[in-house]
Amino acid sequence: MGNKFYKNTTFSGEGDYFKSALYIAGANHGQFNSEWGKYDIGFPCNYFLNVKNLISTQEQKQILKVFTKIFLDVTLKGDQTNKELFHNYLAYEEYLPKTVYQQMYQGSGFEYVSNFEEDSDITTATMADAKIMASNTRIWEEIKTAYGSSGTKENYALRLKWRATKHAKVKFEIPAYDMTGKELQFDIADLQKNKNNGNQLIDGTVRITDQNGNVANVKISDCAIVYPSLPVQLYKVDFLADSYEYKHQPQIVSVDETKFLENNSEINTDSITSIEIIFDEMEQGDVKIDNVGFGMK
Repeated sequence: MGNKFYKNTTFSGEGDYFKSALYIAGANHGQFNSEWGKYDIGFPCNYFLNVKNLISTQEQKQILKVFTKIFLDVTLKGDQTNKELFHNYLAYEEYLPKTVYQQMYQGSGFEYVSNFEEDSDITTATMADAKIMASNTRIWEEIKTAYGSSGTKENYALRLKWRATKHAKVKFEIPAYDMTGKELQFDIADLQKNKNNGNQLIDGTVRITDQNGNVANVKISDCAIVYPSLPVQLYKVDFLADSYEYKHQPQIVSVDETKFLENNSEINTDSITSIEIIFDEMEQGDVKIDNVGFGMK
């Protein structure tokens, strides 16, 4: 449901603003403060909750303090020093408790290649005259994304599913685009439901091509940690029955222009004509991709 709030926050294109979302594994509703305690529901239902794997009150408060402090510095004081926290928590690991984090981020200057909302044609994109194509996949479709108990109709994303190949990919052909000083961004989440697959991070290659045919490649894992679906046991009965609820939380992948230039100094980043996301590190997978486009650093 927090993702719904994030999705519904949009920008007019005027001014310098941003939105950010943070998923924290092992956190709950009650331990960000000193009043509610570790149970998110009251007696007698609280006895059914599985609270063993929650991170501590002190850890949850520490996360809240770090993010709130820097958020207020940026938005009220105009201090941009630590703004990177909202799209790259890894740069601040020493200040944060050890757990799994997943982030989404978008600035008000973000330009969409595709948010998959424009129509029902899977080959069209948000950017004018842009085209989408996929290859070596078993399933290629636009899907509705669920937001907790509030329904599935608020957001669409691209789904790719493949098996027994390391050549699955999606390609976005676009009119020549100048990404000088910008980052290529997209959100990605694992859709698999396999508690034994927890060690396989989502990885692959992000490739851009310029109008002269020059190519530059950057690994997803060089830009972000994209975790597999997170198995959660909210209730004690889930533990007894070995059943799980899976969290398919998106993670932003931001590939800076400089990373592409490091791979190939001949690439003309002022005339990019295609973007490819190639899953050459995974023989099988099931992922959703959303909010593909270009943002400022």
